[in-house]
Amino acid sequence: MDTSRRDTEFTAFVVAHRTDLVRMATLLTTGDPAWAEDLVQGTLTRLYLAWPKVRRADNPVGYARRSLTNLFVDESRRAHRRREATTADPALAGPEPRSSAPDPDLRAAVLAALRDLAPRQRAVVVLRHWVDLDVAETARVLDRHREVPERQGPRPPAAHPRASAATPHPGDAMTDLHRTLDLAAGTGGDAPAADADLARARQALVHRRRRRYTGGLAALALVAVGSVGVTVAVSNDDPAGPAATPPTTPPAADPGVRLVAESFDAAPYTFGLTPEGWSVQASNDFGVVIAPDDGSVDDNPDSFLGKLVVMFDANPLGDGRVEHDGRTFSIRGDSDHTTISTRTLPGEPEGVVRIQYPDSAGWSEESMLDFLGSVHVGEGARQSVG
Repeated sequence: MDTSRRDTEFTAFVVAHRTDLVRMATLLTTGDPAWAEDLVQGTLTRLYLAWPKVRRADNPVGYARRSLTNLFVDESRRAHRRREATTADPALAGPEPRSSAPDPDLRAAVLAALRDLAPRQRAVVVLRHWVDLDVAETARVLDRHREVPERQGPRPPAAHPRASAATPHPGDAMTDLHRTLDLAAGTGGDAPAADADLARARQALVHRRRRRYTGGLAALALVAVGSVGVTVAVSNDDPAGPAATPPTTPPAADPGVRLVAESFDAAPYTFGLTPEGWSVQASNDFGVVIAPDDGSVDDNPDSFLGKLVVMFDANPLGDGRVEHDGRTFSIRGDSDHTTISTRTLPGEPEGVVRIQYPDSAGWSEESMLDFLGSVHVGEGARQSVG
């Protein structure tokens, strides 16, 4: 997915929904503003990283609520979690300014009632009675069976004795759980500029890409044109070739990208077939990165998601062997891409040439065997180390 498009859509989401996420986090953390902010920041970062998949599902709000709830429950389970001051201990919590809510005594009582619930029970109350999800939707958020939320949320805060005692007119306020929880959620404060969330999320994406393509048993270095360094994870021990990229939904591509009988050069490599609508993004002595021209992938050659990558190395050919046009190839499929390898031809630098391509492109194995068979490794090509 094009980075600028992701940034624009993510920023619009933050502007529209961040305040509601802060209010939901406030209820889950029973009024701990620092923890609530941590949860929201983590949720928005997760949302940004998963944005192409979330966007296709057309439910970013639902994803954000689920991520926020899961983060809260996970953190609550960590016995080693230590906070310097938290409203989870009323003795450590200072009084809220009375001007922070129309009825500060009622708000304090509701938060105290929520505090007495176990984290998952608290999440059920918030999802059912503030977010207004039905039983099935609440169960999906919590990854539980349909009947569990009803068992886990039998007594919402309205029934808590301290909350009732603090309410001058329980018939007016406490019978309306949504209204009562809405008051306890506060205003969400002054939402910071979306720029801070975007910068944080971008940095997380950079770190994830680095881990994905440099982590593992070894790394295949592709020193890109100019000063760009491109890396692909490979294994010294695995005879099947490059290590699998962690499961990630690849950017959508039009199925059935055609290979046309047109040659092109990416010295020291030449190609007898060209993927229609795709162009060389980076090349060097170690390999070539080819990307679609439609803007569906980012322009960072360090990222191989959704791209066609050509590699030259000295690693074993691998298993899954097939014969095609008088040559032996190895085919290895992973969760979202396929890798095909073959030995170089006589007269070419000795080694193994590989292609890795996204399954979303719609290419058949037969056509990609033809494509790899059309790749010629010229003098000057260097084997990657790994």
